[in-house]
Amino acid sequence: LASGIGALAAFSDRRLKDDYGKVAETKGGIGIHAYKYKGESPHAPLRIGVIAQEVEEVMPEAVFTHSSGFKVVDHGQIR
Repeated sequence: LASGIGALAAFSDRRLKDDYGKVAETKGGIGIHAYKYKGESPHAPLRIGVIAQEVEEVMPEAVFTHSSGFKVVDHGQIR
């Protein structure tokens, strides 16, 4: 979670993640993926979450572009 981003918003940009595959789907049809952030230790546990670019296709209102250029998802809007 980056400074200045709300508690329910997080960097979810595909370009920041090594995607290990879709593990589930929300009721609204958004894929839930297992991933690690690029550069994380190979021993770090897998994370579970959405990919911003996929969310943007279905719910563009839940995604915004951070000043860094990376996509951020407001997870409070995901359904």
